[in-house]
Amino acid sequence: MEETRKQALMLAHMIASSEEPFSKAIREAEEKLNEYLKKVDPQTQKEIMEKIRGYS
Repeated sequence: MEETRKQALMLAHMIASSEEPFSKAIREAEEKLNEYLKKVDPQTQKEIMEKIRGYS
């Protein structure tokens, strides 16, 4: 579970800081992050969403 959490946070950072939100890599990261969001605890979900919003 901790590895999933780390990967989800890394993907959130990548998505949030991306300058080209429609690139293939970003779309793939978003798909993978959606999978992780289903597996992580609510606190981690909140942290991920805050990380993404923080870069907006």
